[in-house]
Amino acid sequence: MRTSSIRKSFTCLVIAKIYLACSPAGFSQDESGIFHPDYSLKIPKELKRVRKRTTSENYHWLTNVKDIPMNQQGHQSDITRIIFHDGKYHMWWLNLGDAEELQAEGLSRVLYCQSVDAKSWTAVNYLPLGEKGSAYDLNIEQANVILHEDRFYLFSSGYTTNRKKYGGERTGVFCLTAERPEGPWVPSGAGILIDREFGDPEAWDHYWVLNPLPIQVDGKWHIYYKGYKERKSPTNNGVAISDNLLGPYEKHDKNPLLKGHGHFAFHYKNGIVMIPHYQWWMHWSRDGIHFAPIVNDKAHVFRFGAIFLENDPLVGGTGESAQPGTYWGFETVRKLIGVPENPRSVEYDVDRFEWLIP
Repeated sequence: MRTSSIRKSFTCLVIAKIYLACSPAGFSQDESGIFHPDYSLKIPKELKRVRKRTTSENYHWLTNVKDIPMNQQGHQSDITRIIFHDGKYHMWWLNLGDAEELQAEGLSRVLYCQSVDAKSWTAVNYLPLGEKGSAYDLNIEQANVILHEDRFYLFSSGYTTNRKKYGGERTGVFCLTAERPEGPWVPSGAGILIDREFGDPEAWDHYWVLNPLPIQVDGKWHIYYKGYKERKSPTNNGVAISDNLLGPYEKHDKNPLLKGHGHFAFHYKNGIVMIPHYQWWMHWSRDGIHFAPIVNDKAHVFRFGAIFLENDPLVGGTGESAQPGTYWGFETVRKLIGVPENPRSVEYDVDRFEWLIP
């Protein structure tokens, strides 16, 4: 019995080492934060050699930065997909540093910007808060916008005064829609698309769900979202799936899929690239559920940002997957500012960058 047990343990150890050795670059599940890894996936080699360089910082790319309510030493972050429509580029991002002042004016912290040449941008307006009792009458969280069948859809979660209806101040994922990127934005009528698990304190998404990112995979709509088990617990990313853009959505039974704090994902060749904002990881998938780690590279993987993908149908493109090339976009960058009263203080800026897939 003792010899058999030793042999069994040795066999398991050998299998585990082979499994790890066969994984891309030898990454383990604990390192990469993938809960259901598929190391059999063949990853395009060029994705391991991406390169990033900053092209404009300190809001030099924003032409009217002095004309809008924005504390540049505050916290600006979380850029949406960048959309091309009617001869202009469009994007939305969060201004967390001036949330209270904006709220007093009936405005959310979601700022809409547009550009003609993709280099010089103009801030147009902050999205208005919703009507009293709506899912976003106090504020709107990180948003993601898509263009689908000539209409704009903004997915987010919010803060509400209507605690009775929504089970608390924080709401689940909802959708607003508009005919034009400038608005006006109105509720889609679909209600809450993805909600937290109120009745299960052990659920990974019991406390809050937010940061929705819609993408189509094999004809179905996937909304990736971030969840909290408790207020200060580490965040994970999961997915809910539907046949229709406005639901109903069903959470995948393998959730959570990834460690992370949000996500940017896009179709590349015959698969999907996922940046889960966990350390500086980038992952690869074929089905949008099982992932393999590509690389963990602080210098060249962007976080809390987006690149413009001209072929993506959800931003006004033709529907073809991305290929090797040079892309541009915006990311969130943490910077040490060291003001006298707090030498270790930081700010979060939105910087423009170029991203090369060789």
